[in-house]
Amino acid sequence: MFTTRQDKSLGILTERFVQLLKDAPDGVLDLKAAAEYLRVGQKRRIYDITNVLEGIGLIEKRSKNCVQWKGASPATNSPEIQAKLTQLTDEINHLKHLESKMDAYKQQIEQSLVNVTEDPDNQPYVYLTHQDLCAIFEGKTSLVIKAPHGTRLEVPIPDEHESYYSDGGRRVQYQVHLRSASAPITVLVINQEDADAAEGGDAAGGGGGMRVVPVSGQIDEIIDQERQQQQQHLAAEAAAAAAAAANSGEDAADDGQPDGVGADSSQQAETGGSGPSRRNQEFPFVLREEESLHTLFDA
Repeated sequence: MFTTRQDKSLGILTERFVQLLKDAPDGVLDLKAAAEYLRVGQKRRIYDITNVLEGIGLIEKRSKNCVQWKGASPATNSPEIQAKLTQLTDEINHLKHLESKMDAYKQQIEQSLVNVTEDPDNQPYVYLTHQDLCAIFEGKTSLVIKAPHGTRLEVPIPDEHESYYSDGGRRVQYQVHLRSASAPITVLVINQEDADAAEGGDAAGGGGGMRVVPVSGQIDEIIDQERQQQQQHLAAEAAAAAAAAANSGEDAADDGQPDGVGADSSQQAETGGSGPSRRNQEFPFVLREEESLHTLFDA
C-alpha cells in the first residue's frame, strides 16, 4: 500500500487539529482560528477533518464555526480515573447479580402464591370476614358493591356550596352515582360498630356476626322495612313477657309489671327508641333497573 504526500500531510494536519481541540478551553475550538494557526490555505481540508471526526462521535458542533471535543483527554488515563472506572464496573456487575437473584426470588414467591390459591385443600378458606374488612378500612366509610358488567360509577367533583365546616375545619361531601341498565346492583355498608359487637358476641359464646337484612328497593323503603322489623321484634318481646308473667301467677294489679312492660315496649316500638341506630346497622340493598344510588359521606 502506497501513501501519497497529500495523505501524509492530511494525517499530520489531523493530528495537529486534534491536539488543538484537546488544548482548547473546555474543548471548544473556533475553526477560523484553527485554520489560521495551522496555516491551511484551503478551509475545505479543515471541514473534511471535522466531518470525519463528527461522524465517528469525537466532536460535535456548538455553532456554525465552533466545534467541541468529546473524546478522551490525557487526564482520563490517570491511575485515579482507571481505579474509579474499575470500581464502577465491579459495582455494576454486583448490581446485575443482585437483580438476577431478586428476579428469581420474585418468581418463586409468585409460584408459591399460585400453589396456595389453586390448592383444592385451601379453597374453603379463601375468604375475608367482616372483622377483616373493618380492620383493613378502620375509621373509613366502606361500601361493598356487587354490580353487573357495564355498571357505571361516577364521583362528580363537589361544588363550593357542597362543602361544610366542622371542628376539624372545612370538609367536602362527595356524591357517588351508580347506574346499571342490565341487572340490579347490590351494595353492602360495612361498619366497625357491628364488627365489634359480633366479636364480643363470639367471645361470650352467644354467636354473632354480620347483620344482613335482605331487602330491595330505594333507601327510603329500606328504612321503613327496618323500622317495621324492629317494631315487630319489640312487640313479640312484650307479648312474651306478658305471657310469662300471667303463667307465673303474679298479680299484675299489685306491681304493674306486665302492663308496664307492655306499655314501655309499645312506646319503644312506636318511636323506634330501642334497638341499634340505623346509622350503625348494615344492610345490603338492591336497586331496580335504571335507578341510581346517591350515597353521601364525608371525605
